[in-house]
Amino acid sequence: MSVILDQFIHSLGESGLMTAEEVRIVIDGLPDDQKPQSAEDLAKLLYRRRKLTKFQTQAIYQGKVKGLVLGNYV
Repeated sequence: MSVILDQFIHSLGESGLMTAEEVRIVIDGLPDDQKPQSAEDLAKLLYRRRKLTKFQTQAIYQGKVKGLVLGNYV
């Protein structure tokens, strides 16, 4: 299943892990040639920058947004 970039960003917001604004800040801080072109690129970037764990990255990529945040715990 291919996930489009905007859909991935939306799913991150729905999950409560990151807001769309937080994702945009990460992306905007990159040089143009390093900006993610796909959801997979963004997922890898956020994992490498330790914004998400491997489990969280895979769950969001698969569209699973529930249960990744419990109260104040991520």
